[in-house]
Amino acid sequence: MIKLKLPYAYLVMALICIIGISHSEGIHAANKTSDLVSFVDISDNIPSKEIQNIYQDREGYMWFATYNGLVRYDGFSYLNTKLGYSAEKGAINNMVNYVVEDFNSTLWVGTNAGLVLLDKVSGKTTDMKHPLLDNVIVEGGIIVTKNNEVWIGSNKGLLYISPDRKKVVNAVAGDDIKSICLDRQENIWVGTWNKEL
Repeated sequence: MIKLKLPYAYLVMALICIIGISHSEGIHAANKTSDLVSFVDISDNIPSKEIQNIYQDREGYMWFATYNGLVRYDGFSYLNTKLGYSAEKGAINNMVNYVVEDFNSTLWVGTNAGLVLLDKVSGKTTDMKHPLLDNVIVEGGIIVTKNNEVWIGSNKGLLYISPDRKKVVNAVAGDDIKSICLDRQENIWVGTWNKEL
């Protein structure tokens, strides 16, 4: 984690905002060695201008959660992934909000219509099925603990999924979870829509 002195941090944030206004279709990459922020034009390579989340997996691939699917970038080319079709739900919502990897090299993809698992080796997608996950909007994030437990911030509350994926529990029911964070002691911090932390 890069720690910046407060005035310098504000300068970098202002620079990113200014660059973001002048370039509406791309990503800004900060180089921690040279302190330079550069623009990466991706407008012809991704299916949506709306990028909700960026995640780097263990192999170094960058994954972009967009409002029209999931995009993998290997440093040279882009691979667009549509999340497939569910016989029970029809077309799976491709409005992707979050993506994170567990310790089994599976990507957990949070959408506006539930949770999808993506096997990175086969490319196969699986709609995660459970009554608590039906039509859930994954908007607050996804966390994987050291024990491979998965926590999901959603419009229905804070959801817990056991490492074997057999147990799903709503740990904080009824709250609209907007943000979750795992600290170094494995405590989970939860930001809600109207009940604070």
